Amino acid sequence: MAPVATDFVKVLAETQLLDDAHLEELTQVASAYPSAAALASELVRRGWLTSYQLAHLDKGRADALLLGPYVLLEEVGQGGMGKVYKARHRRLDRVVALKVINPAALSTEAVQRFQREARAIARLKHPNIVMLYDADESDGQHFLALEFIEGVDLDKLIQERGPFPIPLACDCVRQAALGLQHAHERGLVHRDIKPSNLLLTRGGNPASPVLNRLSARGNAPDLESIPEGLIKILDLGLARIYPLGAAPQGIPKISMDGFVVGTPDYLAPEQALDSHGVDIRADIYSLGCTFYELLSGATPFAAVASGTQKLLCHLQDQPPAVEKLRPDAPAGVVAIVRKMMAKQPHERFQTPGQVADALGFFAKPRSPAAPPGWRAENVAPSSQTPPPLRDNHLGDTNVVRVQHAAPAKTPGLYVDEPKELAEHKGPVRSVAFSPDGRHALSGGDDHAVYVWDVLGAKKVRRLQGHTEAVRCVAFGPDGRTAVSGGGDRALFLWDVETGQLLARFKGQTAAIATAAFSPDGKFLLTGGTDQALHLWDVAARRYLRQLGGVVRGRHYDAIEGVAFAPDGGRAISASLDKTLRLWNIQTGREVHCFEGHTDKIYCVAFSPDGLHVASAGHDRAVRLWGVVSGEELRRLEGHTGSVHGIAFSPGGRQLLTGGDTTVRLWDVATGRPLFTAEADADRVLSVAMAPDGTHVLAAGEDGVVRLWGKAL
Repeated sequence: MAPVATDFVKVLAETQLLDDAHLEELTQVASAYPSAAALASELVRRGWLTSYQLAHLDKGRADALLLGPYVLLEEVGQGGMGKVYKARHRRLDRVVALKVINPAALSTEAVQRFQREARAIARLKHPNIVMLYDADESDGQHFLALEFIEGVDLDKLIQERGPFPIPLACDCVRQAALGLQHAHERGLVHRDIKPSNLLLTRGGNPASPVLNRLSARGNAPDLESIPEGLIKILDLGLARIYPLGAAPQGIPKISMDGFVVGTPDYLAPEQALDSHGVDIRADIYSLGCTFYELLSGATPFAAVASGTQKLLCHLQDQPPAVEKLRPDAPAGVVAIVRKMMAKQPHERFQTPGQVADALGFFAKPRSPAAPPGWRAENVAPSSQTPPPLRDNHLGDTNVVRVQHAAPAKTPGLYVDEPKELAEHKGPVRSVAFSPDGRHALSGGDDHAVYVWDVLGAKKVRRLQGHTEAVRCVAFGPDGRTAVSGGGDRALFLWDVETGQLLARFKGQTAAIATAAFSPDGKFLLTGGTDQALHLWDVAARRYLRQLGGVVRGRHYDAIEGVAFAPDGGRAISASLDKTLRLWNIQTGREVHCFEGHTDKIYCVAFSPDGLHVASAGHDRAVRLWGVVSGEELRRLEGHTGSVHGIAFSPGGRQLLTGGDTTVRLWDVATGRPLFTAEADADRVLSVAMAPDGTHVLAAGEDGVVRLWGKAL
């Protein structure tokens, strides 16, 4: 081995820049290289060393590459307080973002800020917030070891590519709001939300629907269904922590110390007056300014040069109307921006969760094959613009109330005249489609369960076994099995193809009104007159446990509807006690109680993306709820009698309801009726939509199952 190469290998061994395996291999092959430079080039080519490390080694500054247990790989950013490095933990072999305080800026205040950031991030664990691994000091250098993320901040994307496509802008802000909601529930205010502190990750989305679980409320989802490209909130160095449950009691007229915390372009009016007394609504304002910039390509007061003048503008002036800078922005999106940027905190959304819920109507996932490159076809929003939004999220009154006097029939979407399937000898309580849409089920007061051929509009067979009224039927996800339950307390599992009774679940002690399979088909959830939710193991044909209870939450009247969330980890129940309750299936605990219905609730459904819940009942109103905030977002009014059936379309853009004597199809984003038809001579009791949206079923008290197909 050449002497120079020998010395180079010794330096690498002393500095521990390489792990033992690489060092052993290097010792064996180093003699093949004529010089240290040639050997170093090979190590860089292999990825064993970085160019940044090599530059330090050339200057004899190998010691500068080590900080505590970390090896610095490259510098990736810097700010007024210090630098950020890509680094590797020598023992754990974990790559991190190492945030190191600048020695020149080292002061008691700087150290306190770093320690504050460490405490702030340590309280958080959410996919939309950068994760903290370590916080320490080595030889007088203070550092944070954070999750290393491959991505680009939104500020850079704006500078390089201009305004965002509207669905992408909505999705980025929605994700940031989810992260802020998590922070809010743990008593933290960021105080410096801006595009440069929001990172859009590259590559695939690590989020899985299976991981979309809920923590105990505080109990918003820890994980939402997030499209390709994950937003991460960075830089909590300005975060303020307040005791959980304790909100600031007032806003003084001027900051006590005259020092403004935050960035002038995005600063909430109250934060300019008192940076220490703000609550989460200041972050909502800053996120609104960020949203404004994503849509328009400019900050709200970009024409103002002075930072002081910008603060005054936030206090006193309105920015140029975003709809003039972005004419294609839907009215609903414009309303959300305005509400987020209201001058008075009480006029804004009150929690980030409300922002996330409102944006769920407009955020659309991007294709994995299409990273954020702005193409003309990506910019066009939905052609349907929601009506002016005036709810507790988007205006002055409690909720959006959309009421339309629809005609008895609205032709064009489905055929005018349905096919009538008349086999039942009494009211039909429940209908369902198979996953492939080829078959349907119905169950009624005549104790009968019928299997129907959808395309042929004819009976296939009758499933016999019940001795009292059948209240619920449901297909398993495989389409080969189905379940039925009723007043005889019997819960039957059927082979749909043969009509064979596969099992009667033992342990049911009350009449069953509703049943739903989990998305993977492993579990069955039922509810009924005993006011309890019961979970069953389908494969083992056995009872598992009751959800809730005196401590874990409970209903106080019969349960009429249940539905699993798409992730399978949550479920929603509807009761005659006028409440909806969201449940964590894994823990059996109630996560949230949705209150707002003024009378009995008969039906409930989860949207396919898991962001919204729809419910209806005896008060005639169809209500749409945000899962994150747990609050009512929209109310659809038009039914003249009780609503007993509800179902989302496959894409979640439409909502099917059955009430009075009609079925109605609504546009979810606008609240407008798309189709209305007479469905029963007396009263509709159940509706269903085929998985591909091509057919609609409705049945009720006259005993006729009606089937509509798509109009040609």
